[in-house]
Amino acid sequence: MEISFVGTELSQPSLGEEAIGAAAPDLDLLEAQTSAAELIIDGKASFGVGDDRAVSIELGYAESSADALLDLFDPAADARLVAPGPTGGASGFSVGDSAAFSNTASDLAIRAEVERFRLATSSSALDISGARVSAGIEFEAADFEFSLDGRVPGFDGEFRYETEIDQRNYTVFLDVDYAFALSENTSASVRPVIVARGRAQAGLSDLRGTDSLDFGFFNRGTTGGGTTDLDEQEFAFWGRVETGVRFEIDNDLYLEILGRANLRQNPEIVRDGNNPTRVELEDNLDFGAAILLGIPF
Repeated sequence: MEISFVGTELSQPSLGEEAIGAAAPDLDLLEAQTSAAELIIDGKASFGVGDDRAVSIELGYAESSADALLDLFDPAADARLVAPGPTGGASGFSVGDSAAFSNTASDLAIRAEVERFRLATSSSALDISGARVSAGIEFEAADFEFSLDGRVPGFDGEFRYETEIDQRNYTVFLDVDYAFALSENTSASVRPVIVARGRAQAGLSDLRGTDSLDFGFFNRGTTGGGTTDLDEQEFAFWGRVETGVRFEIDNDLYLEILGRANLRQNPEIVRDGNNPTRVELEDNLDFGAAILLGIPF
């Protein structure tokens, strides 16, 4: 069983501005972004099927959530406040600034939630220079929810972006596992071992979901917005490296304390104000620590 924490960063472009005479608005000036510690609980069972071969089954669950508050987003002087819409064009809004009506956006509240489940199986059959090599397949289901709420007090207005994405990953992977005992005394009650592992992973990522914007001005006398479906499939790469110390206790159980770096592909929302919102994959490098308790059998 393994419990670990890693940092997870999620972001999406939300607000921009359009200067007088500009050919196009300058979007993504406000990128709603949150970072959170992701709690990961993993279980792994390995079974020997020969002198030099083992089959492993892995189950994993992870979740994280984060909130962030921003005081305001104030466009440049004489520039319009622009919020790109999910379906492009009129599904967003653009409001100007004047002595009577300020277009400053305020009370910006960001909320992000992620939940992941994974199932993997692998077989190890090779020892290369003391390193154990395994190959396997994995399925991962990840659900992302992201929202941004805000107000435009000068227009008695409010708005809300809401995005939901289901990511399904179908991958193959190659693991390399190396261990080096610090003591030759195999009869010691506690035997420290240096461990280092790496995983290279590739496969298909299927992304589906919705992106929506709802807004209203002048006490919702003027309303608008829209919703669009998201659908994208990409071939992607993932990776992981970890190192630390394993304490083998009386040959009955072991405890590992590890540092870890993950390269993952998280969905990123793209809004350009003219076309419907689309989703694509973005590299996300995160770091964390893990504690693993195992019972050999």
